[in-house]
Amino acid sequence: MRADSALGALIEAAQRDAAANDAGRTVLQILLGHAVRIAARAYRPGVAGICGDLSQLSASSVTGVWEVIRVYPVRRRSRRIAANVALDARRTFARTLHQANCAELPVEPAYLDVPVPEAALDAGVELLGVLAWGIDQRVITPSEAALLTRVYCPAPGEAGGAAVADQLGLPWPTVRQRCSRAVRRLASAVSAVGHCA
Repeated sequence: MRADSALGALIEAAQRDAAANDAGRTVLQILLGHAVRIAARAYRPGVAGICGDLSQLSASSVTGVWEVIRVYPVRRRSRRIAANVALDARRTFARTLHQANCAELPVEPAYLDVPVPEAALDAGVELLGVLAWGIDQRVITPSEAALLTRVYCPAPGEAGGAAVADQLGLPWPTVRQRCSRAVRRLASAVSAVGHCA
């Protein structure tokens, strides 16, 4: 508790006076071990790109900690400050890493307007029909249907899967488990209706 109040006071001082970096540097020094662990977890020796460069990973993780220190809501989240800053920094680092790994590739303009096959449209319409039926039958909730759609059928230009978990601020295994449970309930309900028909 005393550590939280001291760390909170340092963070507030760093946020109040950006010119006086002593408080911010002190907090960064305290949390430097977290930044090192974040970088070490992402490091992949021998891999091309940012994941194979420990110095780039370390710089990105320290930058993530620094960004979180600058915006951390001390009054709203006054407990377990060090752990919360570390988790927020890890999310910031993951976003940075994802953006670094998603370099834009040049594409010929002729390939940009490729028509979507009719079968793909039919599958999407069928899926939406099953989800709507599941909501009507109270097999799944509207929020579960929205989650399933975001994870498994993201809109064009959107990322699905683990990226959705990052956007929601939840671990990917938790989101995957929620989706799996909803899919199992839907499958058994559809199967039961199929046996009755």
